[in-house]
Amino acid sequence: MVTRTTDREPGPRLPRLSWVTSRVRHLLLAVLLVLAGLVWLRINGQVEGRVLLALTRKHGITVADLLSVAAFAGAAVLAWPERVRDCCR
Repeated sequence: MVTRTTDREPGPRLPRLSWVTSRVRHLLLAVLLVLAGLVWLRINGQVEGRVLLALTRKHGITVADLLSVAAFAGAAVLAWPERVRDCCR
């Protein structure tokens, strides 16, 4: 038989994450996104797709490069200070 006790004292409370910890997590995730974008630029040769913008005869921006652009944009949004983002709303 399982008994439930409602008069138990609650367990220890975990401290809330401060804004510093949140900021560090955002910056770490931004760095990881930049690294993932750079790695993708190096390994996407087999799935490149159409050339969207030719820079030279042998180099251009392809459809697969847009994934790196999205990763870099996400990193920029995460790395941007929150107080600056809040004032622009």
